[in-house]
Amino acid sequence: MKMRQKCNNPEKVRRGNPISSTQQNNKLNTSQEDDPRHVYKFHSKLQLFKIFCLIVTYRLANAWMIRTQFDPDEYWQTLEPAYCLAFGSHSKRLSGSTSIAGGVRDALFTEKDGARGCALTWEWTRRWSRQSSDIFRSSAQSDSFFGREMGYNNSVVSSVHTQQLSVTREIFHFIERAMHGPVRSYVSILPTYWYYLLCRSLFDWAEESNENITDDDPNLAWTSFWSHFIHSVRDSTRIFIHRHATYMISKGPVFLHALLVAAPTDFSVYLIASHLTNLENPTKSSVTGQSGGNLSFSWQKLKLRWSFWALVCSMTSWFHGYALIRTYANSMEAVCLTVGVVLLAPELFGEMKSTNAAEMSTRSSSHRPQAKLAFVLGGLSACIRFTSLAAWIPLGLIISIRSGRAKSSLSYESAKKLYDYNKVCGTLIKLCAAYGLLGVLIGCCVDRWGYGFWAVPFLGNFHFNIILRNGSLYGTHPFLWYIYAGIPAICGSMLPFLLFNVVAVFSNKPSRFRSKYNKIDDARLVLIGVIFPYIILHSFSEHKEFRFLLPILPIICVLAADSMVELIVFMECDVASISVDADGNFNGQVKHAENDSRERQLVMSKYLIVAIILLNYPHLLYLGLIHQRGPIAVNRYLTSVISKDVQKNGTGPSQYSIHYLMGCHSTPLFSHLHIPNVNVSAWHLDCSPGCRSSSEEICESDSFLKDPLGFVKATYGHLQDGVCVDSSNGNASCLDENRGVNVRKLPEFIVVMQHEAAAIDEILMGYWGMEHLGSIKHSISSLSRHSRQIYSLKKG
Repeated sequence: MKMRQKCNNPEKVRRGNPISSTQQNNKLNTSQEDDPRHVYKFHSKLQLFKIFCLIVTYRLANAWMIRTQFDPDEYWQTLEPAYCLAFGSHSKRLSGSTSIAGGVRDALFTEKDGARGCALTWEWTRRWSRQSSDIFRSSAQSDSFFGREMGYNNSVVSSVHTQQLSVTREIFHFIERAMHGPVRSYVSILPTYWYYLLCRSLFDWAEESNENITDDDPNLAWTSFWSHFIHSVRDSTRIFIHRHATYMISKGPVFLHALLVAAPTDFSVYLIASHLTNLENPTKSSVTGQSGGNLSFSWQKLKLRWSFWALVCSMTSWFHGYALIRTYANSMEAVCLTVGVVLLAPELFGEMKSTNAAEMSTRSSSHRPQAKLAFVLGGLSACIRFTSLAAWIPLGLIISIRSGRAKSSLSYESAKKLYDYNKVCGTLIKLCAAYGLLGVLIGCCVDRWGYGFWAVPFLGNFHFNIILRNGSLYGTHPFLWYIYAGIPAICGSMLPFLLFNVVAVFSNKPSRFRSKYNKIDDARLVLIGVIFPYIILHSFSEHKEFRFLLPILPIICVLAADSMVELIVFMECDVASISVDADGNFNGQVKHAENDSRERQLVMSKYLIVAIILLNYPHLLYLGLIHQRGPIAVNRYLTSVISKDVQKNGTGPSQYSIHYLMGCHSTPLFSHLHIPNVNVSAWHLDCSPGCRSSSEEICESDSFLKDPLGFVKATYGHLQDGVCVDSSNGNASCLDENRGVNVRKLPEFIVVMQHEAAAIDEILMGYWGMEHLGSIKHSISSLSRHSRQIYSLKKG
């Protein structure tokens, strides 16, 4: 009996036909390429390299396209501290210390020749003070506290007990210092810092005086032509570096993240889907009919589809294109988690079918190096942001629980009796916890080098955001905001496919294209088991942002791609003729209308790809090229003006000052103001948590927005004939310390938004003689409330 279409056993159509006993005997003659022990052997290394090169090319183009600002943290949590380390390591070194009497000393910088500006937010300069102590008030109090609690009298305490109390006190003291210390880790800025070191070396080389290289030099004594050629190349390279130094410093880290963060994340998505595809049928799956003829049904192309569509979802995702290539700590979280899932794939989703029992026994007796490396990455991710534990803890629990399972062939009661709880605890402690702590220790050593003292930033982050609940100072959202706004927004066109997958898993019912619950369904449940806890735990935080969901978006791409595969398979089954027996069971024979199938598949794939592009790229282009472009464009404009001024006035000033009278951290500073042979000083309005949380103190940014003219007068004083005087006392200097007013020197440039500029134009250009340089469009007024122009003014 033959029936048309309708895929009675569609799982076999999708995953390939099970190998019969005859085929199993013939399997011994297959080449090593079909060995199921090699998870990705079905793709040659050259194919994988080509795919990765394609991803890298796309992400580099993506990085070049992004010319807007998403959130200030992409600069203030990565570029600015890395710039301080790289270009200030020999000129300005940050050190923090605590006085014996208590209190926190401000960040100290030692200036030497060639010093450049350095800007660090409170997240990097937060320090412990004895006045802020919640546990200890003094050493004597802590001694008496422990003495009373332990029931000891100081006169009879033995030396052993005294040492124990001292060690305990030091541990608590260290934890207290860490919780009141910095909240940002230097782990996430290491790639940018190394890149800046390379740039600094190139800049130093470009600024060197020309060496005396003559034709008599034995190394260049070939011909006069080669001597001139090397001179020309060297000089051209130096001129190129000198002219593009600003671009290399400001934009280079974005290209670096595209190469080291975004591209590996996309590639990891591809590998995860490839592993899941190979779980069920890792062998070469050509179907052989009863006559022994090899039919031309392309099963390998079917196996490639999940990984292909997973890669399409990741690369075309508007949020990946908009946020993943930016220099966020969340981007580092995303690559750590995605690479970790790839390394943990056998433990998470199960081993592929292998005929080598000895190898399986060896793997089960010890933990793979890849799994150990994965949890080291998990520890580093926790150092970057402690909230990443919301994904890594479920991963560790899933792996530990799965390690104690008995063989699936046993009955439920037998498997329950044979469940190895000791192995579960061993995996949890020896693999997950031990190597996770190793990653944390490595992160602490990096922070010890960066700060100059021992710090545990994730404890400081936990204390600031969870215990003190200061995260709400930067905005609050409802508990379910991630459910009804966050996930739909970052998923975009993938949302229907994700929902289809989630419903299929939780309905405990096989989908139309699966005959039974299998390893693939179990793998989908594992992925959902990572996503859901992450969303739920992040929902408890009052402060929510779209980018906080970035680490789980690659996993969402894998799940959405699975549903896309089913859609393609549904269209392919429409042109397939499947032979079944009298009972309606699939008997292993397939006659496929190859031309019709390929045409239908090609058309459906084209429609789906076009739909994905149309639903993602328009707003990606708008957000990447237009929306909030002002902060980047104004700094680029100012650096070009300064460079032209330096070239025009060769003997002019080598130092310029810029004041940003704008909102909280509206623009990047020194990482976008690097100009060779020019020192640029910058000042921005303060909006630290100290003034945000105080009911008596008003932040500078809020004060300026409420009364721009009054703030400007208080900040710069009144000018009469170029002399700064007090309005209440005509001959009083603005720098008179007895006035108690923080009056600043008028800078060469002032940057201000359009609305505020209208209120202070008269005093800026009328009394102070500044001139309007230009205005930069920030966004499109009809599409965004952030549509005001940014004005740049120059002192006359």
